[in-house]
Amino acid sequence: MDSASLVEELQLRVRELEEALARERGGGQGQRARIERMSPEVTDSNPYR
Repeated sequence: MDSASLVEELQLRVRELEEALARERGGGQGQRARIERMSPEVTDSNPYR
């Protein structure tokens, strides 16, 4: 395998990995919704206790 084809193969693999990473990150989707008002009540499900 010559170096030119190796470079092309590696560039293709980098593009594939970048696309996979972008899908995993989801463009910011999948994050928890913003809490508009924090409850003063302390519960086990309250992440800010």
